[in-house]
Amino acid sequence: MRTYIRKKSHASASPELIRMAINLVKEDNRKISDVSKALSIPRRSLTRYIKTGEEQPLVGYSKSRKVFSSAHENDLEEYLHQSADIYFGLSPKEVRKMAWRYASMLVTLACAVSATGNSIPPFFIFPRANFKPHMLNGAPLGSKGTANKSGWMLEYYMCVSCASGL
Repeated sequence: MRTYIRKKSHASASPELIRMAINLVKEDNRKISDVSKALSIPRRSLTRYIKTGEEQPLVGYSKSRKVFSSAHENDLEEYLHQSADIYFGLSPKEVRKMAWRYASMLVTLACAVSATGNSIPPFFIFPRANFKPHMLNGAPLGSKGTANKSGWMLEYYMCVSCASGL
């Protein structure tokens, strides 16, 4: 396993220092620019931390495009270790393929209910190139569906969903 060595000093302010800076601005009514210079925190970053108003500010960079939650990651890791223990090791390519299959199970769902209780059937959008009817097996009665490469909702699908419910 590789060990990451940080090359830049971006986002190096600790959460405690950020909280102290926020308190100086909010409670002591000091200027953001003065506090940022005094504590060596970028002015725009300090402004963002103050605007979000979070009790525990998120400092630094977050992982981009995180596919799995930590719990899912741990489950996948445990499965891979168990399969290796029984001499059924998977190649890195097979692990990627399995992870992709697991991650691509996310489905977009459009539902609508009015205040009077009227509703339209659920409309599913699957992250695939082609829609197949078996994808709706086990779905509520009257459900409709389609496929979109991104799996995201588009205005066109909302119109189709509303029209199918009438």
